[in-house]
Amino acid sequence: MPSPLVHVITVSHNRRESTIAFCGSLARQIYSSFKLILVDDASTDDTVERVTKFAFCKHVCMGNGKLWWAGGVRRGLAYLKASRPAPDDIVLIANDDTTFDPDFLQKAVEEMKSHGRGVVLCASIRFVDTGGWTDGGTVCYWPRLTFKHYGRHVERIDCASTRCIFFWAGDLEIAGTFRPGLLRHYLSDYEFTIRARRNGLRLLPSRSVVGYGTENTTGFHKLPHGAFLDVLGQMFSPSFSANPRSLFYFVLLAAPGLWKIVGWFWALRTVCVFLLKASIYDRLRR
Repeated sequence: MPSPLVHVITVSHNRRESTIAFCGSLARQIYSSFKLILVDDASTDDTVERVTKFAFCKHVCMGNGKLWWAGGVRRGLAYLKASRPAPDDIVLIANDDTTFDPDFLQKAVEEMKSHGRGVVLCASIRFVDTGGWTDGGTVCYWPRLTFKHYGRHVERIDCASTRCIFFWAGDLEIAGTFRPGLLRHYLSDYEFTIRARRNGLRLLPSRSVVGYGTENTTGFHKLPHGAFLDVLGQMFSPSFSANPRSLFYFVLLAAPGLWKIVGWFWALRTVCVFLLKASIYDRLRR
């Protein structure tokens, strides 16, 4: 198989330093057959101007400042489909706060070739801010609406973060796209990969393809303490990982059959716990 072109899709909004570090990692790649598709969501910090100075092949799609992750990736995928990529090209979706070693793309292409069509390769991510790591794939346990490691059973993987995933351009129609009208940010990637798997793609983790990222730069996972109405406003921000709206639509779109009712119960419980801890419980403890 000839060297496939890797189409790299990422989204940025006023994160110049992260995006420049991401592009710097691309510029150092041993494997040079790639094209960056940057979806810039109306940044005001000269991100686009800095990115255009890199010598590698690139295209910038401009947003209106309201795309968030799901809308940005959807726009990048739409541009890619319109450009009619070769079926044997490879698509990489990655966070713009990710960096990687010079042999990152080379290892990914080799591993993708070894698996052939019909796979989504989930790169391992080591988090430089917390010391943790993830090997991409996970299992959604619907009885408790939680996500668990697959252990030794790779075949159980049914969803994955899109911090760093690869799939063949020929599988674009099978993979589908994101649904920003319902899921703007958090859980949009899990819903996307759950649907891709149900459509026939295999989700495979990789220990050899490794990127470096941060856990706490794409949003927040705890509500700040404060007055009830202020806390409630923060809870419905797309940047909050347990946004009630996101939880509701994730269960609606992704949960199988009657597990939707169970999922909504656990979603409501999660929301109530966050709300109590941030507003009522904290005040009582004082």
